Amino acid sequence: MESQSRVSMRRTHDVIVIVIGGGSAGYAAARTARDAGAEVAIVDQGPLGGLCILHDCMPTKAILGSAEVAALLKRAKEFGLFPVSVRADLSAVVDRKDRLVREFAEYRIQQLRDPRLTLYQSRAVFRSPHEITVGDTVLSSGSFILATGSRPREIPIPGLAQAGYFTSDKILDLRTQPGSLIVLGGGAVALELGQFFARLGTRVTILQRGRTLLSEMDEDVGRALEAALIDEGIDVVTGAQLLRVTHDAIGKTVWVMKDGRERSYVGEEILQALGRRPNIEGLHLDLAEVTLDGGRIMVDGAMRTSQAHIYAVGDVNDVTPIVHLAIQQGEIAAYNATHADQPGKTIDHRLDMEVVFTDP
Repeated sequence: MESQSRVSMRRTHDVIVIVIGGGSAGYAAARTARDAGAEVAIVDQGPLGGLCILHDCMPTKAILGSAEVAALLKRAKEFGLFPVSVRADLSAVVDRKDRLVREFAEYRIQQLRDPRLTLYQSRAVFRSPHEITVGDTVLSSGSFILATGSRPREIPIPGLAQAGYFTSDKILDLRTQPGSLIVLGGGAVALELGQFFARLGTRVTILQRGRTLLSEMDEDVGRALEAALIDEGIDVVTGAQLLRVTHDAIGKTVWVMKDGRERSYVGEEILQALGRRPNIEGLHLDLAEVTLDGGRIMVDGAMRTSQAHIYAVGDVNDVTPIVHLAIQQGEIAAYNATHADQPGKTIDHRLDMEVVFTDP
């Protein structure tokens, strides 16, 4: 009875469109709905800025810029210049990254605090298909757009948690350069960060389960990149099934099955870059009656979930990890949410372009 009385005392607001998540896809949706004349609320528990700005596109490209300069300086003689000795200051690299990220984040925060939008800095929890709880406030709406992004995927590898590891989010703040690094995974994030540390002087080993790097792309792309990374001194191991991780005073040892026998690789640190998963914990999508498939929110081309008035855009629907396409999804979802009396717009992902920021 006590919890029921607390709920009944909450203020209830009716909003035409509620966007949950203020990252790139969420803000694009909010902006589009606002420009269509809708009353829009954005719910984001923070930190404000979104995945692309805080933990992905911006910070990774900032640090890769430093690694590119280091690689060019090492090739000075090739360009007719006197050879130079390059030493990295990882802490200074991170300082530069933080400064650039802060500038972008401040700009995004200003956008979210547009007086034409209502910003709630709190967690959103569904109570029903048409209501969410935001702090002590209940918001009801005819349309919801979910844009809560993703988080690093947790892979149950025996001993990994006990040995300790970095995710792609956490390693961006590492200020002490490791002497050696084992990278688990062969996707874009694994390869970009692996090459970054290698170019700064860390001995890097990449362990990939598939036959080639970038296994979701054409095989010749992965083969060519593998050769280039090996030329830079990176140890690339493909066809490696992860078995377990152990650790002792020497370092952290990753055991794999390779070509029918066990092999081990030792490193000072481990980067777990085995993908991401939709960030839906705590939303109570079951109360919203939204259908999930393996933890993924199912959407159609109009970005609608199993509930016609609830949309899911960006990483949370696990369709594509590309931020520009997430923005397009947000715009399409917002258009459809605010133009129910007109033919809806859809997105076709057959011709998506993906860029991996390695060299080459």
